[in-house]
Amino acid sequence: QGEAGHRPAASVDFGFKEVPRSDKQSMVEQVFTSVASSYDIMNDLMSGGMHRLWKDRLVETLRPFPGHQHLDVAGGTGDVAFRVLRAIRRAELEARMRGRPAAPAA
Repeated sequence: QGEAGHRPAASVDFGFKEVPRSDKQSMVEQVFTSVASSYDIMNDLMSGGMHRLWKDRLVETLRPFPGHQHLDVAGGTGDVAFRVLRAIRRAELEARMRGRPAAPAA
């Protein structure tokens, strides 16, 4: 560390250590890649499966409608976005079956 406890600008925190700034992005990508395939299973184990109910409740609360647009920011595996998309498609199908337009005119 430099003067007055400041670290040099060329290093950043990564967990419990400092790493070169230029290496951090690839290190973060490696961590995500290593856990991505088991991310939902880990959430199942840690929450006792409750995270799936919470996500379903979130989608119910959003009440997606025909033409609804949803931006998932930092959504992990995207499972919430996929739930929202399915709900939008369901709402569009129901609207078509009732003879209403699937999306409001722009």
